[in-house]
This record gives sequence, structure tokens and C-alpha cells, in this order.
Amino acid sequence: YIIMALLKDLRTILAAALMACTVAILFSSCSETEDTDNEFADWKNRNEAYFANAMRIAGDSIAEARALYGSDWEQHCNYRQYLCYSRHNGSAHTQTDSIAVEILKRGTGTVSPFTTDSVSIAYRTLLIPTSGHPTGLVADHTGVSTSFDKVFDRNTMSPVNFRVGSLVRGVTTALLYMKTGDRWRVTIPTDLAYGEQSGTSIPKNSTIIFEMELVGVYRNGTTPGTWQ
Repeated sequence: YIIMALLKDLRTILAAALMACTVAILFSSCSETEDTDNEFADWKNRNEAYFANAMRIAGDSIAEARALYGSDWEQHCNYRQYLCYSRHNGSAHTQTDSIAVEILKRGTGTVSPFTTDSVSIAYRTLLIPTSGHPTGLVADHTGVSTSFDKVFDRNTMSPVNFRVGSLVRGVTTALLYMKTGDRWRVTIPTDLAYGEQSGTSIPKNSTIIFEMELVGVYRNGTTPGTWQ
């Protein structure tokens, strides 16, 4: 009886081990499929390519405007390229030291913020387009809706306040050139965004598309007003 009991226990242990191995193999296969087939596969390279293309579009548009309008090109071109504010040190720069800007709306303001100022902005943060999100996943936004129209409509806008120098370098760089009322779409390389960090909705090595409208500028020591 003792031997039979031991054999029965041994069969139970072997069956459990076999089941565990089978489950492990199944989950391993699923994981490999997800890593290679999901919408974030080859994420770093795709994001680098997306940013390079955004810079190419901006550069080509600027070159065409310069050729046609000379020193007045900025009045006839809605694209810009700006070197990161913290990298104006005279050393050699790469393309990913800059941001690509598309001007969506020109404001009537004349004031640009400094890094020590605070600003009031309405914004959307998007990832690059993927199969699951053809227009880009909205990772963050102001207001109660992810809709572009709702975020930037004056009747539904809900801007928030930030100190300029506290934001990621790509956003800070853009703000230093914006005027009150400007609305820009800023394409930011991962090195000037979140880099190797990853959050709930932003994977590491992500190029960021940051749409924002500069609603107000408050000099250092001035208390930002309340949005109405």
C-alpha cells in the first residue's frame, strides 16, 4: 500500500509539472507574438523615422519659402525648426537636438515667455500613428475630451498652468518662441521628451507630437490668473 501511494503521488507530481510546462510554453508563445506583431513593434526605429520625416517636411517647406520670399519667408511658411534651448553651446549638433514645428494658428499676442515664467496652455500629447490608432494615441490632454476641437475651442477649453522650465525640453523650447494665442503642433524627438522613461500611456523611446495653444504668459513672481 505504501508503494502504491507513493507511485500515485509521483504520478500527480509529474502531471502537475507537465501542465506547468505546457502553460509556460503557451504563454511564452503568446508573449513572443505580442512583442513582434503588436502596434508598438520596432518602436524605437519607427519613432526615429517618424521624427526624421517631420524634420524633412519642415526643412523642405522652410527652404522653399526662403527661395521664394527671402528674408520675409516666416510670413509665408507655417513650419519651423528650433534647436533645443539648452544646447546653444556652439558644439556640433545632430538632427535630434531640434524640434519640428507646424503652426496651426497665429495669435495676436506680442509676448513670449522666459524659462522662469509660468504659462497657461491647452494641449494634447500624442504618440505617432499606429495600426490601432491611425491618428496617434492621445496620451494626455487638457479638458474633459480627447477631441482636438474640444481641447482648443474657446467654449470648452480648460487650460492649465506650468512653469516653463519645468516641462520637457522640447516643449520648453517651443514655448520660448511662441506668442500669446499661437497654436502649434510640435514634433519632439525622444531625447527631448521622455527618452528611456516609460509611463502608463507613453512607451520609452517615443517621439511625441505635442499640440498646444499658448493662452497666457505670467512673468516670474506674477500669479497666473483664473481661466474664464
